[in-house]
Amino acid sequence: MRSLQKKLPILQQYLSELKSTPDIVAITETRLNHTNNQVSNHNLEGYDFYHCDSHTLAGGVGLYVKSSLIAHYRDDMTNSTDDFETIWVEISINKDKLLVGVVYRHPNSNFLAF
Repeated sequence: MRSLQKKLPILQQYLSELKSTPDIVAITETRLNHTNNQVSNHNLEGYDFYHCDSHTLAGGVGLYVKSSLIAHYRDDMTNSTDDFETIWVEISINKDKLLVGVVYRHPNSNFLAF
């Protein structure tokens, strides 16, 4: 995304042009952090927004989940470091549970992916 705040209108326009909107929209590089986190400016009609801020000026991850779904933010699994961010949401569908996550690794991080 490279800045959710700046590109939210583009995302809104894109979703409005679809015949059927997705239940979940995953976003990387939200660029939300403790200094610019204005979540109220990131609303999409019909969606709940879950996010994990970045420790840096880049990065950050988010999930838009349709409001009609039963979602539970998994703060026990969500993590933010200088090297990566993750966010996890558990969605209940009947008796089943679906775990949905977004992981972003900063390009110059020291974190090794296996």
